[in-house]
Amino acid sequence: MELLTVDASGRVLIPKKVREQLGINTQAQLSLEIEEGRIILQPISKEAETYYEEGVLVVKTEPIENLETIIDELREERINEFTS
Repeated sequence: MELLTVDASGRVLIPKKVREQLGINTQAQLSLEIEEGRIILQPISKEAETYYEEGVLVVKTEPIENLETIIDELREERINEFTS
């Protein structure tokens, strides 16, 4: 659990590791809900742009996780497929 502080202007700083994990940048919009005495913030995802490029469907969107981590996991998965 993260401990956050509300400043004099009512702002709360979302820790960097949480912002990175959720793909929240300085232009991100969040929805705010109050449910059973809890504040729930959720990133509002923009609809992914899709198009065909040389016959291949391309989906252009922001990654949810660190892109390098995703690439490493996919690489490891493929290596395991070939060596099994």
